[in-house]
Amino acid sequence: MMLVLSGEGPTDLGCCGGPVDSCTGHDFKPGPLAIIVDKLLEAPMGYRPLQVHPDGVHFISKTRVLRRARDGAQRRGFAFIGKKRGQETGTFYVAAWMLGELAVELEAAHQDRSIAVLHRDSDDRADGPHDGWDQKFRSMLDGFARARYVGGVPMLPRPISEAWLLCAARPAMPNCASLEDESASAKSPRPLKQQLDEAFGEHHDAPALAEWIDSAFEPVKAGTMPSFARFREALDSAVATLLAA
Repeated sequence: MMLVLSGEGPTDLGCCGGPVDSCTGHDFKPGPLAIIVDKLLEAPMGYRPLQVHPDGVHFISKTRVLRRARDGAQRRGFAFIGKKRGQETGTFYVAAWMLGELAVELEAAHQDRSIAVLHRDSDDRADGPHDGWDQKFRSMLDGFARARYVGGVPMLPRPISEAWLLCAARPAMPNCASLEDESASAKSPRPLKQQLDEAFGEHHDAPALAEWIDSAFEPVKAGTMPSFARFREALDSAVATLLAA
């Protein structure tokens, strides 16, 4: 099995070690969310992909996904989003569509099946209620389906991935659902990124976060956040489909 990952930056799923837009094996520098995926796959797969088979883990940058969408639109001569899908949810749809196509190409090249996890923060601007999460999640599922790819998994923290990490950073907090209603905006009095730094007493970079989450992550506790529960459900479904094939 191959694991395909695509996120937004080093502090979520990770990044490549050099100035390239895709990588695998030890050239991939996993972020904290990649460690979470790795740990969740251990029970159903019987091993952790990042530890046992790093050459089977393929990272594709957001830049490459966007470039494929741009080049495809120019080549095919039409707009990807269209009238039936708004600009905002459309970007989630297109990203999943493009990643799904790239995963299909990797499967053909390596003669192997795969699971592809696409991370996007659902809202990194608004101070108020985070609307539209369900539509964005559905758009990502629809994008994978448009690519005719069955292993696609939307990873859509609400509002941003720091909410998931903050849940793990607060041991005395048994239920983390309220974190999804916190603000991600830098203009708010205590944005989520600031709260995460406060929980540590200092700022942690991507490698430090990845090392920390390996021991701090509690899947049952994380599941009290609806956005994480939906991600886990999608991941479990993709794994079940892969194993049944």
